[in-house]
Amino acid sequence: MLEHVSKAIGGPVGRDDDVNKQLNINKLLTFIRSVFDEFGIELNVNSFYRWKTVSDLSKAIDSGDHRNVPKLLELRKGDKQNPLILYAGGVSCFLEIKSIIEGISHNGAIYGMCMSDFALPCSSPATITHEVEASCSELWKSGIDEGVSLLGYSFGGLLALEVARKLRQNGQDIRFLGLIDTPQSEHTWPARVWIGMILKRVRRRLRKLATRSRSARKHGSEEAGRQPVPLQRLVLQKLKLFVFPFVSPKAVIYPELAPEWCYDHTPRYLASGRQLLRMKGLYSPKLYDGDLVFYRASSASLHDCDPYLIWNHLLPNARWVDVRGNHLSSIVGRNGEAIGQDISRRLTNSGSKKLVA
Repeated sequence: MLEHVSKAIGGPVGRDDDVNKQLNINKLLTFIRSVFDEFGIELNVNSFYRWKTVSDLSKAIDSGDHRNVPKLLELRKGDKQNPLILYAGGVSCFLEIKSIIEGISHNGAIYGMCMSDFALPCSSPATITHEVEASCSELWKSGIDEGVSLLGYSFGGLLALEVARKLRQNGQDIRFLGLIDTPQSEHTWPARVWIGMILKRVRRRLRKLATRSRSARKHGSEEAGRQPVPLQRLVLQKLKLFVFPFVSPKAVIYPELAPEWCYDHTPRYLASGRQLLRMKGLYSPKLYDGDLVFYRASSASLHDCDPYLIWNHLLPNARWVDVRGNHLSSIVGRNGEAIGQDISRRLTNSGSKKLVA
């Protein structure tokens, strides 16, 4: 186990070192993949938040406890009467937003809400409503029912928004709600927005093909030695830009058509990815009239359109904050820390007062 962590990190690691301090999401996924390939054990992406060292995680694996990562995961200790609940993007890997967490100065406890594995068939898939119900149930079970602050990145922003809506409907107070570059499904984009994104993707694809062609002419022998892409995958790559918005989220092939789909992950990771893509595809956004802060990446995304174009009319009381970077780079390093610092200021200013009626 120690060898696999050291290889993923690219340097020596002690058995009792806090591994999260040395990992990023790419190194984590490399580690999870290597453990699965050698031992057939698939670790949760948030394992090192519960077992912070290789020694602790090894003991959890030996006892079988490694499967028991809680849904409401404590990321930082603090006042439980003033909690901040985080929803990460993708499959709820909180290491992805580590820089934001490090930038947050908050006296309250910080929790990560892990997405549930509903394991429902694609013909009747899990929806965001399922996750909202599961999240709210977990909050109430944990005694968190007043003065909640919520923050969601990417897909996690949809969950944070809908949990906030549910809590407000139940008469509970939301001290702070923040969304970080949260998208919508292409199914809900206005036609002019979708056409604009298709044109941008086509231009990018043509530039990549031109670059690849020049490289092939220059390094013909190297290109010839590459492993060929399977025909089915090649067809999907060529067509999915155009057909994805017209395919039902309940279709078997739907997740593989999504622009952000990636192959070669471990089985549970892929299953979680399929689930969230169907959730996103089935989501129908509605007006939310509560206060919130929307952090918008200033650089264009490869997969999603400018969130202002699709969200502004639905979020009349949103405060828009442009942040440096694109969808991915805006949350790492100094960019992520800057978002965390801004959130800290807003959490402090909110204090104990209600942000919504």
